[in-house]
Amino acid sequence: KEFVEKTSIYLAILNYIRKVNPDVVIFQEFEVNNSEEPKKFIEKLNKYGYRMINNIPHYKASITVVFSKSLFPLIRNPNSLNGRSHAFRVGDIVLLGMHVPPKGNDRIEYFWNEIDDFYRIYCDEKILLLGDFNTINPRNMERYKQLIDAGAVDVWLDKGYAGSVVTCGNIRMDIAIASPQLLPFVADITICPSLFY
Repeated sequence: KEFVEKTSIYLAILNYIRKVNPDVVIFQEFEVNNSEEPKKFIEKLNKYGYRMINNIPHYKASITVVFSKSLFPLIRNPNSLNGRSHAFRVGDIVLLGMHVPPKGNDRIEYFWNEIDDFYRIYCDEKILLLGDFNTINPRNMERYKQLIDAGAVDVWLDKGYAGSVVTCGNIRMDIAIASPQLLPFVADITICPSLFY
């Protein structure tokens, strides 16, 4: 049953990617070396012209992966927690795809300290932080709010959408945060929970 469900999810994601045709695709909690399905998924993305710009470990893992049509230079990975984040530059935009740990106070604090430092370094540029912020955890929600209070902008809320989208119960965990310099260039944002639920 799990194989069938994952296959249908992979197919839905592939169809969405073909329809939208993005330049960059970032996945959080992407399983590698756990089954044949991720390998087949990567092969399909390769056929569509996408290449993974980060490395896959040789062990079973659930990591953040980045695919793009062009090879963009990776910036120093701001976080060494098992492939949970990858930063790269697309033209004059700095993108950081991430998966914030859902639990473990030390891990959460370490991760957020790295994210805060990274944002401070690039906050005067066009920067976009996006991914699974795991705001279901109260400490993650608190650190997310601190980043917003420091001048970062939640793109979803800025575009006038409701605070919650069904991505996990009644909490919006999939978030895009932009620097004020990038915000004028963001036309819209979409969360597609229908792909997964």
